[in-house]
Amino acid sequence: MLGGNPAYEFAVAAPTYDVAFEDAEVTFPGLFRNVTRRSIFRLGRSKTCDDEMQLLYDALGEIVQTLDRLDGETIVQTPGCTGMATVLGDVAREMNFPLLLVAGGDVFRDEVRFRTVLGFGPADHSSLRDGAILMLRTYNWTTVSLLCGNLYQFAAPFDVTACSALRGGLRQLSHQFTVHSADFDPARTDTYEAMLRNVRSKSRVVILFCLLQFVSPLMKAASALNMTNGDYVFLSPQSSIFPGQLKRPWSKNDSSDDPASLNVLQSLIIYANEAPDWNRQAATVGRIVGLGASRYSTNISLTSVNALNIAAYDGFTSLAHVLNASAHHFTSDQVPGGTLTDWLVRQFYNRTFFLNSGELFLNSVGFRRVNVRFMRLGNSSRRDYETAWKYDVTIDNIARQSKLADAWPSRLGPPKNEPKCGFNNDKCYQSSGFEVLRIAIGGVAAVLLLGMAACLLWFRQLSHQGAFEQLDTSLLLFSTRWSCTMSSARITAQLQTNPLKRLNDDGTTLHPRTICG
Repeated sequence: MLGGNPAYEFAVAAPTYDVAFEDAEVTFPGLFRNVTRRSIFRLGRSKTCDDEMQLLYDALGEIVQTLDRLDGETIVQTPGCTGMATVLGDVAREMNFPLLLVAGGDVFRDEVRFRTVLGFGPADHSSLRDGAILMLRTYNWTTVSLLCGNLYQFAAPFDVTACSALRGGLRQLSHQFTVHSADFDPARTDTYEAMLRNVRSKSRVVILFCLLQFVSPLMKAASALNMTNGDYVFLSPQSSIFPGQLKRPWSKNDSSDDPASLNVLQSLIIYANEAPDWNRQAATVGRIVGLGASRYSTNISLTSVNALNIAAYDGFTSLAHVLNASAHHFTSDQVPGGTLTDWLVRQFYNRTFFLNSGELFLNSVGFRRVNVRFMRLGNSSRRDYETAWKYDVTIDNIARQSKLADAWPSRLGPPKNEPKCGFNNDKCYQSSGFEVLRIAIGGVAAVLLLGMAACLLWFRQLSHQGAFEQLDTSLLLFSTRWSCTMSSARITAQLQTNPLKRLNDDGTTLHPRTICG
């Protein structure tokens, strides 16, 4: 445990592990009778995960030496950030010991590199990614813009990881989705208009990856460009680590709760991993706070205990369940299928633990999957975000949870994937004079062809019925006389111009009457 990160700091993490040990001893008496606990703590002024990484490199030698001197099987837990967990995951692989994490990230999908790592983190970026993709498919939204606030000086690791995970997932589905992606600095409000104008001409679905405090000005900028009238939809993944983190439409410091501002948010869907049931956790949280004050002389509040601490508690409790069910393997040198570490880690694969806090499901590589809730601004006077859809990781399905799922700003329902004529207006005929003339000529040609076809069919029918034999003979006589008249005129003209050809082949005089009689 390193430094003073408010989400992982020693003042909260240490009493959390103490309470977990005590509760496990009550549930499984004597299970940890021969277990020795050791803590490695380096105090520092870290407030971010980057600061924690610097402290880790300073303390890494001490950590490796301590682990190397331990006898027997060693199991390590860490409450640190993803960066710290990644480094310790490499150490765990090389030294062959199980490592229990509360961090998350796509980096841990490498099953070979992190074969001895188990993840219990409440921020499940895999489920956030899968839930978002299923949401897009549900409404046939296949053209998407990702706006990632990675250029912000204090960009949260959650936002950076969430953006990377979804961007990577959609790229693997490039045959199904068209993705436009851009990094931006959400603190630069002067860039919002140009960025949103560019997005408006490319997609109707926009996913924002930034802190909740920036959501309000972004949505207001979108409203100024007429992008909150129902033709567009905005989604934003958010962390649910701290209690009450999603209780307000945006940052608690934003006081602009006027009706016009709230209407803008009807086009916004916030989604997050399912938070712990804090009512069920009230007793555990109270004991952590009390133990911190009595044993560590810390003055932490109830709201200081967050989902990461509960995940650490649940991770150790799950470990106790596994050890209790297989304690006989720890008295034997032979275990099925490789080393004891390999065997122990496999006991967590595809398993659901039924704990006091609820169900906890680990996937096929030993990482926790957490359901995702898609929320909209509710109609209640509290103006909180309420669940409209829920993504269930165990059955890979998204389902409506309330009438808010149908509360679209437009009476026409959810936004269409693209305008009727396309974003470039190239899917409809242009109303130019040339186009009108081309259509008119085509119409006339079609009529003439149909007329010719009708005539052919009519004459063919008359022929089959013998109708031509009943035609008026005067018509035939007229035709013959007209033909002879034309021939006589041509012969007369020829005789006048060429006297040498006035005789027939037999020597008689050529005369028009000899032709027509």
